[in-house]
Amino acid sequence: MRQKARSRGPYSSLEDQHRWTEEIREFLEGFSRPPASETELLDRDSINGYKLYRLHTKAKKEGSADVYIAHHPEKEGEYVAIKILKGADKPTKRRFDRGAKILHKLSAQNVDTIVHLVESHTDPAMEEPYTVMEYIDGMDLKDLIEIVRQSGREIPVRIALYIIAEVCRALEALHHLRDDEGENVIHRDVKPSNIMLNRNGQVKLMDFGLAKYLYLDRRETEVSTDVTLTGTVEYMAPEQLLGSPQRASDIYSLTVVLYELLTLEQPFRRHEGYGNDERAGRSGIGEKIVKGEYTRARKLAQRTRQEPIPRAVDKAIEKGMKLQAEDRYRSALEMRGVILSYLRGKTSPRWLKVAISAAAVVVIGVFIWFFGHALFPGSYSLGVWSDTPGFRAVLDHTREMETEDQMIVFEDVSTGSSHHIRVELSKDGLVKEVKDVTVPKGGRVIKVFFDQRKSTR
Repeated sequence: MRQKARSRGPYSSLEDQHRWTEEIREFLEGFSRPPASETELLDRDSINGYKLYRLHTKAKKEGSADVYIAHHPEKEGEYVAIKILKGADKPTKRRFDRGAKILHKLSAQNVDTIVHLVESHTDPAMEEPYTVMEYIDGMDLKDLIEIVRQSGREIPVRIALYIIAEVCRALEALHHLRDDEGENVIHRDVKPSNIMLNRNGQVKLMDFGLAKYLYLDRRETEVSTDVTLTGTVEYMAPEQLLGSPQRASDIYSLTVVLYELLTLEQPFRRHEGYGNDERAGRSGIGEKIVKGEYTRARKLAQRTRQEPIPRAVDKAIEKGMKLQAEDRYRSALEMRGVILSYLRGKTSPRWLKVAISAAAVVVIGVFIWFFGHALFPGSYSLGVWSDTPGFRAVLDHTREMETEDQMIVFEDVSTGSSHHIRVELSKDGLVKEVKDVTVPKGGRVIKVFFDQRKSTR
């Protein structure tokens, strides 16, 4: 029987994704805020034809940039967020411009877990460069954590894990982004305030002002203490503190966010003895990070949570925060696969799990007795990435998936043998190009490169 599913975004294979977002939406209702509305025009009430309003909830400020809302230029009744950089120096303007260009490339891929760019005017020569982005009516994780903490409640493990799994989708798309020289990109500032939840329960990664092409880090000569600490120290990986950020650094930072969602505390906190000495405080946190000195999430939660943190989740956090980058998850895709495998295991009714486990023990015991262990390989998630958005993939001639984006994930793939994948690039219903790939045993991600000229014909 052929198995067909349509990807609802970059390599999303959760058939019950609506249920997950609904669960997040219901959870957020307990901490609801009034929707954003137009309350006050600015003194300078427009920019390039946009009328600017302050938010009903608060005037948002991100670093040296002010963020306002305005009417969407094309969609009646909807808003955009306009981020204006004020009084910034040239390096800050260059970062702002670089972030806008990265966001433009991601928006072109239609990655639904990333805030989309509507338009940008970010030439560093401008006095006040600005970007126009999709407006997210909701709250960021920093605000959520604070509200939950003050209310004496906690974030359910399932919800925290699903949020992180969705951010993994965004990071995987970012990490596969390439510039004209074929170099990859990293975010460098993954933290709660850069992850949004809208009122429908959807997760969005935002703020790419510090995102950087890896080759820039190797070419630039301005390596100083300030450059080394570009980002937010509490969420930095050891190698990022030492000035050598990489993709694994983003995975580390995201794992720290998971730790904080579950414990409502940061694993590395500023010591009270530093007082208002910012540099000493950062240095003190840095020392703990490079030594890996933090309390395990499961142990900390025993004092603070009613719902315990399962051992499997605690081990996942430990792996994501390993001191050596090569010891962490090899990609955001792998981390997402681990989380989803756990969530799927946890969603079955208890009686069904017990029945299946009991039956499995009997069946496996009989088969092992007759045929040996070799017949029982494990399973894993297999990702198919294409340099061209919009393709179809068929696994072993039986399982078929389609996406309008650049990544598909097949779940529960056997590790006991190699696999065949047929990847088809289509346009206007016609197959333009086909790639047949053999995936070796244990292969996790395959990359397919199409002839771009064929995709535009």
